[in-house]
Amino acid sequence: MVIESKRKMSKEEAKELTCVLMDASRLLANPGKKLANVFGFFIKASIFIVVAILFFGYFLISGDRDVINLTGACITGISVIFLVVFAAKVNQVYKSLLKEDERHTIITLDENGIDYEEVGNRKIQTTWKNVSCVRVFEKTVCILPKDITGFIFSMEKKHLDEVKVFLNEMQINVEVIE
Repeated sequence: MVIESKRKMSKEEAKELTCVLMDASRLLANPGKKLANVFGFFIKASIFIVVAILFFGYFLISGDRDVINLTGACITGISVIFLVVFAAKVNQVYKSLLKEDERHTIITLDENGIDYEEVGNRKIQTTWKNVSCVRVFEKTVCILPKDITGFIFSMEKKHLDEVKVFLNEMQINVEVIE
């Protein structure tokens, strides 16, 4: 079975795929878990950063430099740095998914495994033994590997029925989680 796609990814699909990629280790450990919204996390992180700025302001103005306040300031500062780095990484992944004008992909499913090709870019192959499950999300369908060293294959949701029929016909024992 061959699934060919030649189109630009929508913003909604890019957001969802970014969430899948950033939450991959948790999804691979438990494929049935609800997908974490890393973009919603930024609202909470922004509130934390505002509180951290207020804490630093109080720390600098009050002149109270005891061990507890100094420890709190250090922990808060390190937390803010991690949040900023995480936000930059999420933004980088999201922008890279959106910047491609027209992405031409060919996914070939056969009895041995999956061949994934981004025409003019790269080609990746895996066997069905390395596939954990097929996970259905709101906008996309992802084929998840068994471990973090594998590749996550994604396709439009409109191809879900074709994939299910293929898996049944070929008697490939890969769970489809909807």
